[in-house]
Amino acid sequence: MTVVTLLTTNIERNSNGSLRNVVSKDKPTSPDNIDEALGFFFNGAEYLLSAVRSAVDGNSTVAPAVSHSLIKVKDRMQILLSEFEHHLQGIEIKKLLSMPIINNHNFSYNHNREDICSQKDIKIIFVVPSAPGNVEKRQTVRNGNTGEYVKNNTHNATLLFFIGRPSRKENYTALQNTIDEEVQEFQDIIQEDFEDVYSNNRLKSVSMLRWISTYCSNAKFVIRSDDDVNVKVTSAVEAAERTAQKLNNFIIGHKRVEDRPARNVGNKYYLSKKEYPQQMFPPYLLGGLLVYPVSTAKLLYQAALRVEPIWLEDVYITGICASKLYIPVLSDPGVVFQHRKPK
Repeated sequence: MTVVTLLTTNIERNSNGSLRNVVSKDKPTSPDNIDEALGFFFNGAEYLLSAVRSAVDGNSTVAPAVSHSLIKVKDRMQILLSEFEHHLQGIEIKKLLSMPIINNHNFSYNHNREDICSQKDIKIIFVVPSAPGNVEKRQTVRNGNTGEYVKNNTHNATLLFFIGRPSRKENYTALQNTIDEEVQEFQDIIQEDFEDVYSNNRLKSVSMLRWISTYCSNAKFVIRSDDDVNVKVTSAVEAAERTAQKLNNFIIGHKRVEDRPARNVGNKYYLSKKEYPQQMFPPYLLGGLLVYPVSTAKLLYQAALRVEPIWLEDVYITGICASKLYIPVLSDPGVVFQHRKPK
């Protein structure tokens, strides 16, 4: 069977139509026709590339001249396929971002710092999700590696903590008064008016993406860390700069692959089949420490307004939303964290 026959057979086997049915000289061509045709071509070209690679790599009897020609074909096809793949992914991303908003995030601000990025040229935003009562943990971050890095004006960095409003189950008035005093002293807390409970961690993550997109969109990188972890800040910044030389959008952190949703109702991370019917999560990153460009934050925010939510915020943001945007999730030896021992 020739390569052409193999290619034709594969296209017929893996599609409901054919390239000829989608685009022909006898009928008008629309952008959708072209994109569908590219999809057919992409599938067929991948199969052809596999056949060529097999001929080059697995057949020692191929004449040297023929082998050299096949290698050239393989290399050129790989470049072409990458370009087509990028084009098709771009179309899917545009479709996603043009979908109607289903997760409105229009909470008002109890405390905001909308001027912080307009006062100076910010390069790096350190964002720390925190709980209203974690006053000591926030102070530890201010006095630690992150706070010291931000105090050096040559780094052009800022540090912000993100919280919701205290739960009514707590001593709401006293705790809110404490937060108000902390804001007055440090001017580094962003507080949205949603109830700050564990099941609303997704809202807190979206609040950070929203704020960055709205008030600090000209910065370069975001470094997000929990308020109870130690971070090697300089290493994380270097990882961001190093990765940005190769990719426009990415997220770096502690990567998890082939994780499955917990179906036991008694499990802390329980997720019903109705909420998430798939048997496995896409690759995602643990939320303890994440590094990504501001351009990625803006894309993730728009996706989070449109993608069906689950309450597990690290899976939702860095797994589900990132995968729909074709944003790679990466590990890097410079992006590591350790939980601090409780006092």
